[in-house]
Amino acid sequence: MKKLTGLLLVALLSACTAPRPSADQTAPRVSLTVGGQGGDAVLTAEVVDPESAIERVVFYRDRQPIAEDTTAPYTYTDRLSQDGSYEYQAYAWNSAGIKGWSASQNLNIKKLPEVLGSVSGTAVTAQGLNSPLVTAPWDGGSGSVTLRVGGLEVGRGELGADGRFTLGLPKTLPQSATFRPGTAPSFAPVEGCTLTAPSLSQTDLAFAEVGAQAAGRSGPLSPVTVSVYGPQIAPLTEQAFRVLVYATRAAVMGSEATCPASAGAPAVKVSVQASVVSGWNILSLRASYSDSARSQLNLVWSNAPALSDAQWVLLPAEARAFWR
Repeated sequence: MKKLTGLLLVALLSACTAPRPSADQTAPRVSLTVGGQGGDAVLTAEVVDPESAIERVVFYRDRQPIAEDTTAPYTYTDRLSQDGSYEYQAYAWNSAGIKGWSASQNLNIKKLPEVLGSVSGTAVTAQGLNSPLVTAPWDGGSGSVTLRVGGLEVGRGELGADGRFTLGLPKTLPQSATFRPGTAPSFAPVEGCTLTAPSLSQTDLAFAEVGAQAAGRSGPLSPVTVSVYGPQIAPLTEQAFRVLVYATRAAVMGSEATCPASAGAPAVKVSVQASVVSGWNILSLRASYSDSARSQLNLVWSNAPALSDAQWVLLPAEARAFWR
């Protein structure tokens, strides 16, 4: 009897000291919202757990933890240093130690360019815009470099006899300057364009021409590159220009337009994929033909890197149609 009583006592003590499972066996439900703001990613996690308190939320970028938040609302702004595609996820732990996680969210970041205050470089000449592009030193003598918007002069700087110049850009433009909506038809040199893709722009733009005025030479200036593409038997040439554009507010532009052919001019397809800040921006204009018959001119606008002591080519007459 004493032996039996001892066994029962051991069994009871074992039952008392065994760990009891937690009453909460349900993982938190986590949803993640990711939005772009300028060049940053704004993360917001919604966490629901009806049985236990939430102890912490950890945000992940590309499967690496980047931030932790212990109080609702659970948010974090990821200040990114470069453009790219990023994957985000949020994990949450409740007071019972149970973990839940959100679905992955992807975000493409394109940081806005810096505001331009001036441009500088060296004017050069070229016989034509062929590949390879052959330039020659400036031989027009000293003079001025002007900044015009729709024929209205809004800036002026000195042009040295060696072609070097610095041109300050005004912080604002007068109301009399020509502004156009930030949609694809505004980027084409012809009328009658029809949008074929929705525009994301909410800004007005002023297209500027940088020009040289000297005793020996005058005309529009632009940094230019020329490349060859297509079949080797009948290669085609792509010309890339740099254009100064003033924007009334920061915006992301994404649209396309088709412009019908007219007498003596081919059809034009315009594609715009660029971000602008409020103020001056430098955009790239790539111009090429779709075939050797030149039945369609393709104009592609995008962001261009900042200019630093670039060569500015005095544009030949055949290239001046792009400047209005």
